[in-house]
Amino acid sequence: MSLTTHLGTERRVWDTALLGIAYWEAQRTAPSVVHTPLLTKPRATAWTAAVKDAHDALRCTDTGLLSDNQIQWLVARTNDGQDLDELHGCLWGLDHANADAFITCWRDRHDEEVLLTPGDMIPVPEVMWPALADQPLVSRTTSINQPADGELPHARRYQPITLGDRQLEIVIDFEFEAELQEVLLPGFTAAAVHPYRDLADFANATGTANFPIRPRRHKPAVTHVTDALDTGATVVIVPELHVNAQALEKLAEIMAGHDSGPCLLIAGSRHEKIGKRKLNIATGLLAGVDEPLLHTKLSRAISPTPQPDRHSSSSTSQSPCGSASGKPVRSAWRSSSAKTSSTAASPTTWSTSASTCCSAPRCPAAPTASAATPKRWSPTPNASQSS
Repeated sequence: MSLTTHLGTERRVWDTALLGIAYWEAQRTAPSVVHTPLLTKPRATAWTAAVKDAHDALRCTDTGLLSDNQIQWLVARTNDGQDLDELHGCLWGLDHANADAFITCWRDRHDEEVLLTPGDMIPVPEVMWPALADQPLVSRTTSINQPADGELPHARRYQPITLGDRQLEIVIDFEFEAELQEVLLPGFTAAAVHPYRDLADFANATGTANFPIRPRRHKPAVTHVTDALDTGATVVIVPELHVNAQALEKLAEIMAGHDSGPCLLIAGSRHEKIGKRKLNIATGLLAGVDEPLLHTKLSRAISPTPQPDRHSSSSTSQSPCGSASGKPVRSAWRSSSAKTSSTAASPTTWSTSASTCCSAPRCPAAPTASAATPKRWSPTPNASQSS
C-alpha cells in the first residue's frame, strides 16, 4: 500500500500524523534515525533537512486542516512513503509545526469524558504560557522523555498505570472545561491565603501518626477566603490540609452565592478516612457551580487499595453533587446561548481525579443547566465521594 492510499482523503493534521506514523511503523524493518546506534552523518543530515523542510511546508490552518497541495508535497518528498527516513523526518517536522493544533483536533473528536485505552495515541501539548522575560523554561513537556519508535514528540502512546496489582483506568473529564477557561483564560487575579501560622494550629501535626492532620479552628480559613474575594481575586488558593469539613461547608455556601463573575477557589485539601482508606482530598469550588472539582491523592503508603470513584456505573444512587443527572448546575453568568454537548457513557474507573481540565486553547459551549432541582453538595465524606 502506498502512502497516498493510506492517507486517503484525510486532511485533519492530527489524524494525518497518526496515519503517517502508523504507515511508517508498518513498513519499517529497522529503527528510526532517532533510535539508530552508530548513526552515520549523511543519514542524520538528510533526516534533519526533512524535519526542517516539513516544519515550514506543513503548517495547518487555524481549523487544523492541511491542504491538498501540502499532502501532495509530503507524498512527493517521501516518494509516496517509500523513503522511510524522509517520511519519518517529515512527520517529525509536521509534529513540531502543529503541536498546539494536535490537542485541539484530538479534543474535538471526543465528548465530555474520554476513557484511555492502552495503546491509544494521545497528544502531549507544549507549555502554553510564556516564560518571564530573559528566563527560559528549564524543561519543556516533550523534553522529559524520548518518544519511542512509532511515536512522535507530541503524539505518544498511552501506557497503563498500576497501583499495586490493580491497573488504573484513566478518564479525562472535560466537564468543567468551559468554567475553568472562563476563569483562567481572560487574565485573572490570584490570591494565596495563609490562615495559620505554625504547627500548633493543627491537630496530629507532630509525632508519628500524622493522620488525620486537621486545623484546630475553621474560622480563620473562612475569614481569609472571604477577605480575598472581597478584594476582587478571581482565583483563591488555600494551602494543603488547611481546610476541614466544617470550613469547607462554609466555603461552599460562600462560593454558591458568589455572583461577581467567574471565580475559582482551591479550598486546600483535607485528610479523611473512608472505610479503611486514608485519603487526602483536594477540593475546587467554582462560583455558582454546585458540583465541586475533587482530586484524591493516590498513595501506595496510605491508600494502597483503589476504590471506584463517583462515576462508577455500578452505583445507582443520585450523585451527591449537582443535579439528578449528575451534571453540574451551571452558574448564572454562563452564556444563555450555550449548546448542549453530548456525554459519553460513564465507565467504571479507578481515577486519579474526578475532573481534569484540558489545556487546549479553546472554550467550547458548556452543557446547559439541568432542569432538575440541585441537591446541595456537602463535604461530608461518603462512599460516592471517595475520589
